[in-house]
Amino acid sequence: MKKKILVVFTGGTICTTIKNGVMSTTAKAASALIELFKKSASLYKDSVYLEEGKRFNILSENMTVSKWNEIIEYFQEILPTLSEYSGIIVAHGTDTLAYSTALFSQLLKGITIPVFFVSSNYPILLEDDSPNPMANGAENFRAAVECICKNIVSGIYATYKNPDDQLMYLHKGEHLTQCEIYDENFYSRDALDVTDPSSAPFETVIEYDKFETSHLPIMKLENRHLEDCILRVTPYVGLNYDMLRPKKAKAVLHGTYHSGTACVVRTTESPDYLSGANSILYFFDRCADNNIPFYYSPSKIGEKHTVYASVPFIEKHIAPNGQKIQIYYGQTDELMYIKLLIAYSLDFTQEQIDKFLSEE
Repeated sequence: MKKKILVVFTGGTICTTIKNGVMSTTAKAASALIELFKKSASLYKDSVYLEEGKRFNILSENMTVSKWNEIIEYFQEILPTLSEYSGIIVAHGTDTLAYSTALFSQLLKGITIPVFFVSSNYPILLEDDSPNPMANGAENFRAAVECICKNIVSGIYATYKNPDDQLMYLHKGEHLTQCEIYDENFYSRDALDVTDPSSAPFETVIEYDKFETSHLPIMKLENRHLEDCILRVTPYVGLNYDMLRPKKAKAVLHGTYHSGTACVVRTTESPDYLSGANSILYFFDRCADNNIPFYYSPSKIGEKHTVYASVPFIEKHIAPNGQKIQIYYGQTDELMYIKLLIAYSLDFTQEQIDKFLSEE
């Protein structure tokens, strides 16, 4: 019996074609993704049925919270039919891939089939409709299909072939990080090389008689929507916090430099870290004045690292109203942002937020 896989096309480069040198999302590219798999050398091409699902036609740089809500509503609609499928593949653009995999790793936590996100570094078709030899999209899609056919454990994944080493990697959705500018490679802390799928250590754990979906976090969003309510700030030299107006934010997520630090002193001439608008503590106090929760991540506090002298200032600082900076470590920036987005959109209590942010 053929395995049945639902293919959802959100858009992105993997769903684009080229016309007069301009890329745009098209139905032709989406269908070509399936046709290229059928013509591939995969051992599973004749043992799987690929059902085309909804097309959203979103270039991933144009992904917004409202667009996410549209995709969430679609998943809510198809959940009752989950038992029909051995897996789901979502074709998605690279620009915001890590945010979407992080989001659905949380909303679909506990799902009983694997869900794969696949993307491409270039359009899969050239302007003359022939396969693009530079694109890795068809290979990424094939890897996802083969992982499903080998009964990979249920969860949220991304398959992506890095151009630099020409290896196909399997990433957990919650651990994937954004692709760097001027780079076409994706990374995660526990990526698995599945270039040869016959040697990949998959485990058969799918139980086809258990497709209860009411417990899935995504169902908490029935009749509700995610809100673009989190202000995320990334430090850089010369960041002037007076230029930020956080009053409309439900919470602030402040990132760090690679060493887990952020500026706490304005200048060498003025050691008073509260004296200037370049200090994170100055900005935190402004947020505290408006009762806006303030999160700092990823920090190396608690990771048994030696920390820089600036870090204890952040750890120990207390605003005039008694509020403290909430420090977290060990998770990606993308996942922390997504967790806060979900928590504050659903009006979690502080106890629920603390537990949610601490979960793996």
